[in-house]
Amino acid sequence: MPTLLLDIGNTRTKVAATVSGNLILLNKNNRPITRSQIKNWIAKYKLTHLFAANVNEHHQPVLDISASLLFAKPWNNKLRMPYENLYRSNTLGQDRMAMVAAASLKFLNQNSLIISCGTCITYDFLNAQNQYCGGAISPGLKMRFNALHLMTARLPLIKAGKLTALSGATTIESIQSGVFRGIIGELSYQILSYQKKYHQLNIVITGGDAHHFIPHLNCKIFAVDNLVLQGLQQILQHNFPDIV
Repeated sequence: MPTLLLDIGNTRTKVAATVSGNLILLNKNNRPITRSQIKNWIAKYKLTHLFAANVNEHHQPVLDISASLLFAKPWNNKLRMPYENLYRSNTLGQDRMAMVAAASLKFLNQNSLIISCGTCITYDFLNAQNQYCGGAISPGLKMRFNALHLMTARLPLIKAGKLTALSGATTIESIQSGVFRGIIGELSYQILSYQKKYHQLNIVITGGDAHHFIPHLNCKIFAVDNLVLQGLQQILQHNFPDIV
């Protein structure tokens, strides 16, 4: 049955529909999602169900509106993942779980490092035995710019822009160089560390800020858009095959 999928992140909400096994991206900009949009999507694609990954309670209204119009499938600890979860706490983000689910199907029984460059930068490792082993979390691009501005007296708040010279000739260039190259260095170190331990390793990168860093990484990379939505589709199929 056609299902509305929501990826409710820290910065934005992405929406897709799964229809006859196909994933259709519905919102392609950062504008707020309205009740009228949701009703139009439901009518156009004859949607009957809802499934969501939510890491931001401030975006709860989008979920509430959708749930009032569709039959919502719950996200709870009874939900089965298409991989073995070795994480030792129950605080693992639904978005990270969904990304690992997508990777587990794309790279069946292969070592994979999934990197998401969004509000936070997350690293998640899935081994060749289809076991999720955990990962790491660090501040994302905008968060680093915001921290430099908010936690100092005079440093300005700047936008991402482009990678500047190694030695910035102005304060803005110095911030850009430090933040951009700091993230590139972090990404390179994390990837190299995993590559040393796992010689056969897929590097999967997603997220809104990924395009800033991919050209500067010296390794083979699988750049994947909307990985969370793809993972939601996989989890939905794994748990509720009757509605997919």
